[in-house]
Amino acid sequence: MTTIALNSRKISQRTAFAFLGLATAITVAPVLFIIIYTIVNLAGVPSIVFGLFGLSVFVLAFHFGLSLLAASLTLAAQALAMVITTSREAILAVPREFREGSLAIGVTKWQTVRHIVLPQALPGIITGAVLAISRAAAQRR
Repeated sequence: MTTIALNSRKISQRTAFAFLGLATAITVAPVLFIIIYTIVNLAGVPSIVFGLFGLSVFVLAFHFGLSLLAASLTLAAQALAMVITTSREAILAVPREFREGSLAIGVTKWQTVRHIVLPQALPGIITGAVLAISRAAAQRR
């Protein structure tokens, strides 16, 4: 086993990677927190703000003009925030015991997500997608 000298102490390579993983998790966790709550806040933004965003970014900055593409991208940005928020809430609503039970019998994390979590969260995900599409369709005037 490879050892690494750290402050005149020898530690194993596994321990060094554990420290690196812990440091990464501690560093990245606040950033993920900020990203998640930024998206959650975007789901509650009024449609006029998204319209001004679309005008300033897609029409003026990217020079798409007053086109169907600029309108579609604006409505997609509006719907995407709501879909992400409702999907996240639906996935978090799945009881932890379902995940733990699946992992306890030796199933991988991906298989747990694919066969346990997503089927349980699917009604909430579909509901959120329908709500987001209906909100975007109501803004087509």
